[in-house]
Amino acid sequence: MKTNVEIAQEYNIFTPKKDTIIDIKDINNYPQEKIMIVCTGAQGEENAALVRITNKRDKDVKIHKGDTVVLSSSIVPGNERPVQALKDNLARQGAKVIHYKMATVHASGHAYRGETAILHKLVKPKFFIPVHGFYVLRDRNVLAQDGIFVVFAVVDGTTGQVKTSPDIISRGFVYLREAQEMLHEVRSIVRKTIEANTKIHPIDITFITEELRENIGKFLFQHTKRRPMVLPVIVRV
Repeated sequence: MKTNVEIAQEYNIFTPKKDTIIDIKDINNYPQEKIMIVCTGAQGEENAALVRITNKRDKDVKIHKGDTVVLSSSIVPGNERPVQALKDNLARQGAKVIHYKMATVHASGHAYRGETAILHKLVKPKFFIPVHGFYVLRDRNVLAQDGIFVVFAVVDGTTGQVKTSPDIISRGFVYLREAQEMLHEVRSIVRKTIEANTKIHPIDITFITEELRENIGKFLFQHTKRRPMVLPVIVRV
């Protein structure tokens, strides 16, 4: 079976220079500073390549002091502990860990529209049905159990300041009229999070949205012991 890299090379989607890609068994024949490994495991999955390497279960690859590890994805809710354990294990072995909160390194795990179009062109399927999720969908479970919490903020694209008080919509979580004090604190979190991350230009809306989702989610759980689906919406004007 061909690997993704081999398929990409065959269709000229990925054209590295000769001898750039080497066999994993030859890794020790090259200087460490010349080696880059692209592998799975940024979510701390037990049997993913990076976790096996970090736990010293991989026969070919080892972590060395001074190595740099880039985790190119944000944390999927529920994976906080395994991801933190992964970071801890890497740090103990002397590796420098870079993640989405430190730099703009987040890469989506889902195909973009153009990539989906390429796949459609190559495969030429009779039917093409995008599908994502499982039989009991996680998002629907969250909505059914803890509801949804939407925060809408308008940001000045020049100054980075929040222009008006953020709007909040709650469905199946809390009754807004009975939670005014908590909502006031949420609005404060929204303003502080946005304005702390809009000092650097260009403004990274994706990063700020993830920061809001995490900060608001933590606050709501601390106060209610519930985890609603948090959907921050930022409009830059």
